[in-house]
Amino acid sequence: MNPFSYGTIVRGDYFYDRKEECDRIVTTLSGGNNLVLFAPRRYGKTSLVFRAIEQLEQLGFRCIYLDLLPIYSIETFLNLYISAIGKKQNNLQKMVNSISTIVKNIRPKITFDTHGNPELGIDLIENKVSIETLSEVIDLPEKLFPSGKKQL
Repeated sequence: MNPFSYGTIVRGDYFYDRKEECDRIVTTLSGGNNLVLFAPRRYGKTSLVFRAIEQLEQLGFRCIYLDLLPIYSIETFLNLYISAIGKKQNNLQKMVNSISTIVKNIRPKITFDTHGNPELGIDLIENKVSIETLSEVIDLPEKLFPSGKKQL
């Protein structure tokens, strides 16, 4: 029987080896530096990133994961980015209220997925997303979460 898992994000006991690579990612990001992870398809990059996120969160960092592949416009980016931030928030209603006061040209909304779980999304007030709105949304984590908490 093959002990390895293929085709999905590997976590827990199924994640094997890659300690050096994971330590390097954690050290680089926790030091406030950027990192580009590059490898051919199906080499376990996403699993490695999720393992690094787990370790960073154990160190007290708040991390979000955002897959850029399905993003085809600024509007989709804003929606997915805010949704990723919302998944880290315990109180979605409080987050919706906070976003409404921070970002003036979007209206946050709570929807439910097919399993009944709440998801955070947005409605745009403006016809075209302005640079100001984009900047406000990108700066959301700094404004939403306490300054004592480290964020990545």
